[in-house]
Amino acid sequence: MGRMEKRLRRNHQGSEVIRYLTQPEIDRKKWDECVRSSPAAVIYGTCEWLDIVAPGWEGLVKDDYSAVMPLTRRKKFGFNYLFQPAFTQQCGVFSEKETEANDFIQAVPKIFRLIEIQLNFSNTIVAQKGSEVSPKKTHHLSLDKTIEDLR
Repeated sequence: MGRMEKRLRRNHQGSEVIRYLTQPEIDRKKWDECVRSSPAAVIYGTCEWLDIVAPGWEGLVKDDYSAVMPLTRRKKFGFNYLFQPAFTQQCGVFSEKETEANDFIQAVPKIFRLIEIQLNFSNTIVAQKGSEVSPKKTHHLSLDKTIEDLR
């Protein structure tokens, strides 16, 4: 994929821009603010966590960090692919509201021949032609309530 091609991708309405950024291009402060403001805010999406479990990670960024998606890459037998890092239950798209992940999956650069990742609980996705989506069960305890409310 050429350098210019990776910069901008528009969704099907053409109004929102999803950019593919390498790690040095990512504004780490804005990235982490976006992750923290998400209903799916988990440590797995933060820069610090990703630096540890997937050195060299990259990302997709919508507009001015209104939504982000980490891309954790590996190369095997000459093929680039996206993988789920060890000790990382879920990643996916982080945004202030529940997010359909299809636009982000479509924006993943074509150099990644396989995408084998686990989205977070606030993402929805519709399987596209030639792809497979496997729903998984998880337990999530929201900590935005008091201990009395949680009991």
